[in-house]
Amino acid sequence: TLPASTALTSRYHFMVSHLEWLMGLRNEYIAGLFPIIDIGTFVVATRFFTLGQFDYAYDIDEKPSHPFALESSISFSFARSFLNKRLSLGLLGSYIESHLTKDNTRTVNLGVDLWGQPVSFFSLRAYGRNMGPPVSYNEVKEPQPILVGASMSFAPPRADTVLSSEFDASLGIGIAKTADGPLRGAVGLDSKLFKYIH
Repeated sequence: TLPASTALTSRYHFMVSHLEWLMGLRNEYIAGLFPIIDIGTFVVATRFFTLGQFDYAYDIDEKPSHPFALESSISFSFARSFLNKRLSLGLLGSYIESHLTKDNTRTVNLGVDLWGQPVSFFSLRAYGRNMGPPVSYNEVKEPQPILVGASMSFAPPRADTVLSSEFDASLGIGIAKTADGPLRGAVGLDSKLFKYIH
């Protein structure tokens, strides 16, 4: 989802997941990450979301109904690091197709992600998602919910002592705004004490 971070890895990664929720909701996800030396990192991913089977479903006229929905997407991203891995830029593009009973729609979703670490204990990130043409159901066009956000992370430098090697902490702060939605903020603290408490 935030492709700039993938530029920091030099290993191949693969992921396959299957999630199944109440009422037969299913989500399948497959992804592969491919770093290429001196060029950048490529990620290819695909997702399938289905409703499954609903028993005893009825339409508005109280007739038996068999609802069907499928949403699928294929995504590509590219990320490259600069300035000795102090700055990374990621670009993301997805083709999305959605089927709700007899209504079908498709669109393209674009995103950009910028990450920087000017010093070893401080990093910044800015990103934008859901940019692309609107989707149409029943000839009604709905714009994609554009999302913009920014965050920063601070990990205080440690003194070179025996005790400091057993303790580490970082603080993260972020904000995000979705079109027609409220401004959201979050604060996170990550800490480690000795080897077994995290």
